Amino acid sequence: MAPFIDDARYTDMRDFLKESSDKYSWDIERARADLLFYSGSQWDEELVRTFKRSKRLNYKMSELPKYVQAIKSNASKSPFHNEVTSNDPKSDKSKVEELQGAVNVIEADSDYKDSMLEMLEMGIVTGVGPVCVSTELDDGGNTRPVVEFIRDFSTVAFDPNCQKYDMSDAESGAIVSWMPKKKVRRLYGEALCEISESALNYGTQWTVQKNCIPCVSYYEKVDGGVRFTFFVGKYIVEEATLPIDRIPIFKLSGYSVFRNNQFVTVGIVDRVKDVQIGNNLAYSSMLERLNRSVKAGYIATAESIDGLEKNISKLSDGDVPLFLYKEGCTEPKPIVESFQVADLTAVMAASQTMMSAVIGIPQQGVNGIQNVNNTATEALLQQQNSESNVDVFYRSLERVSKHVGEVILQILLNSPKVPYLVKQVNGPAVVTRNARRRIDLATLAGIVPDNIKPLIAHYYAESLDDTVGKEVSADIVANLDPNVKLVKESEDPVALHQLNQAKGMIDNLMQELQKAQQQVAQLQKENETLNISMLDNREARQLDLAKTIMQQEHDAAIKKAELEIKSAEVAAKFETESNKIRLEAAQVYTDAVNENNRIIEEASGKTPDVVVMAPGMEGGEP
Repeated sequence: MAPFIDDARYTDMRDFLKESSDKYSWDIERARADLLFYSGSQWDEELVRTFKRSKRLNYKMSELPKYVQAIKSNASKSPFHNEVTSNDPKSDKSKVEELQGAVNVIEADSDYKDSMLEMLEMGIVTGVGPVCVSTELDDGGNTRPVVEFIRDFSTVAFDPNCQKYDMSDAESGAIVSWMPKKKVRRLYGEALCEISESALNYGTQWTVQKNCIPCVSYYEKVDGGVRFTFFVGKYIVEEATLPIDRIPIFKLSGYSVFRNNQFVTVGIVDRVKDVQIGNNLAYSSMLERLNRSVKAGYIATAESIDGLEKNISKLSDGDVPLFLYKEGCTEPKPIVESFQVADLTAVMAASQTMMSAVIGIPQQGVNGIQNVNNTATEALLQQQNSESNVDVFYRSLERVSKHVGEVILQILLNSPKVPYLVKQVNGPAVVTRNARRRIDLATLAGIVPDNIKPLIAHYYAESLDDTVGKEVSADIVANLDPNVKLVKESEDPVALHQLNQAKGMIDNLMQELQKAQQQVAQLQKENETLNISMLDNREARQLDLAKTIMQQEHDAAIKKAELEIKSAEVAAKFETESNKIRLEAAQVYTDAVNENNRIIEEASGKTPDVVVMAPGMEGGEP
């Protein structure tokens, strides 16, 4: 298209830049100063004057990169990406998979993740990490979304009426750059190089560069999308309506603070700048002491070195390794010197500790909380502090990543309204939560029963950040004790617990039943032994009774014979009494045998095969 001038649109653009500059220029200047401090310029002229160090050594030992990289590393190694889902359960799954594939191709580009990580690093340092979603034509002539990190955040004009830190609710936005007049003349013609100085007044945030023409990429919401206009000077050289529902310029934010009667976000440099200056002061003073320390000297008599002064003077240059003196003279004695640094190293250590406390993460890094000498409480407290302090950057990255993904989806579908949702998965916050999870699990392992510890090891391995953790986890599960059960997502742990309790009760009852059965068997054996004993006893009684009767009958017969000789009447009476005694003894024996049979019958459940009768009573009364 041919360049043209639209005064109304140019005026709107310039007014927007001035309003943005009026609100944010001081914060942009603050962010630039923080970036300069982080980059190593930590002794400015004002600081030198304040500490009266214009004639002293001023060195730095910056601790800031360690913390920045510690926070950034979690995002660097986490496989975060945008996942496309449908808000309609009846939607075509193949379309969702097609869109997910297109998003994956864009995110697989190394420039995408590099841009997101650079945005995160800038946000950590300054609290201002801008990124822009633009488009370009691929080899086939198709429009392709591109994510670009805006390294110089001072070129960005944010909407002064935004309420959200990520600028997702902006109505307008712009990026100001400068193009050499020679290039403008070659691309667009001589006319575009003619612009008045007054027209270049875009606000204090932007400094006019010599022999350059300002180029402004201006975005503003309109019906049906976002209108993009590219100004070169006052001329519009490119314009288009993008099929998106938000300004494609987003900001990764840091810690929220209230300054100059407004809320802004800052990075870690703003929080620990003063502590870093204290560390630099101590380090510079230590180097000054080292520089003032003289080299090792000797105490010698004048006679011992007379005539050797030229040779001895070379000792200070390190050229002569030996100290010469005249033979027979007093031997020179070396001067042993030392300078004190304990006070300065203590200040440096205190500064580093304070810096760690202010930032909120240990000096070992976000994942460095694994000191075995720490108690569980100390480790958990440190992990909670680190997670809560760095989480502000991770949550901001998640929000910006979500907005970027939604804009990419709208560009792919060529519509600002799409029936799909985008969410970030496997983000750096997951890595941080996993670090805390490992601390919790390690603490938990000390209080659970031994049979549960393999489960703790399984979940610990699952929280590791690499594939080794998955492999170890699978091996642990494969070798779990059969009595240890992994609860699936579809299972009710309370129901499983109750089921296990019921199984335990059944197992206990079965054990009691088996014990009772063993006792019954033992009693049966004892009963059988008793029955045999009783049968033996009965037979013995019968035999004893038979012997007794036989002996009685023998004695009675002799006695009767003797009485018959004396008197027949007395003999008859004696026989009657003897029969009576025998019948009574037989009845007692019969009753004892019957009682014995009854006991055997009750114990064995059957009638004895033989009923023993008293001798002389087998056929009834004798």
